[in-house]
Amino acid sequence: MKLDRAGLEGQVVLLAPTGRDAQASRAILESAGIGCTLCATLEKLCAHAREGPAAVIVPEEVVLADAGENLARAVRAQPVWSDLPVIVLSRVGVESPAVGKAMATLGRCG
Repeated sequence: MKLDRAGLEGQVVLLAPTGRDAQASRAILESAGIGCTLCATLEKLCAHAREGPAAVIVPEEVVLADAGENLARAVRAQPVWSDLPVIVLSRVGVESPAVGKAMATLGRCG
């Protein structure tokens, strides 16, 4: 399957915990001139992450629940020149276990 790396260029790919959160987040991003693609599942978000988005936004629950590290695989599948920002929304900030897991599994180390 050929991936369209420019397919989501300039767009943010978002997985929100609820449909209401997704719609509110999309409205905020689009009011700032940022295109947003909503994903209902982690699998869809990972597929879209391979299409060249500007950034990925996920809630901390997704990072903690991703036992198979699907998101980490999608980030590692980026070309070496790519620097895909993954924003983890956390209630408690940097002390969140999800933030620690995200740094350990999603960071690019060479």
